[in-house]
Amino acid sequence: MYRKATRATELQECAVVRQIRTVLFVHAAVWAALGTVLVIVPGPLVHALHAYVFVFVGEEGSLFTDTASVLARLLGVASLGLAMFMVLVAQKIEATWWWSWAFILVDVGIGLVSVLHAIFGLPDNAPVLSWWLLATVSILFAVGLMWGLFKAQQDQPIIEA
Repeated sequence: MYRKATRATELQECAVVRQIRTVLFVHAAVWAALGTVLVIVPGPLVHALHAYVFVFVGEEGSLFTDTASVLARLLGVASLGLAMFMVLVAQKIEATWWWSWAFILVDVGIGLVSVLHAIFGLPDNAPVLSWWLLATVSILFAVGLMWGLFKAQQDQPIIEA
């Protein structure tokens, strides 16, 4: 079924695996920083998205609603958990390189939702740069991981023929 990396394959010395590890560490740092900010200070996010907060959670009398802050903090906690999982996979990348597909799925999903929202979901005169930035960063992380996985698959296939 799944082959573990051995010294014979020298996968741990492979530049592509180092690339996947580097992308995962940088990706984890970005998610951890974002998650930490969301957990500690969700106010700026709630303020920046105030028009959307009322649509999704309802108006509760003030801009910094308890519900909106809690939702932002929950997103922050999930981001921290995802970053920790990325570090875990990066530490054992020689044996678990194919687990990176989970992060690609998340990145492509975030990129797709951000692009669709930027194109179709924003009200008139709403700021769009942050949505395009989020989409671009997510897609770049996905492409970096996919390139590394493509090369790693050639060196150590998941399923042997």
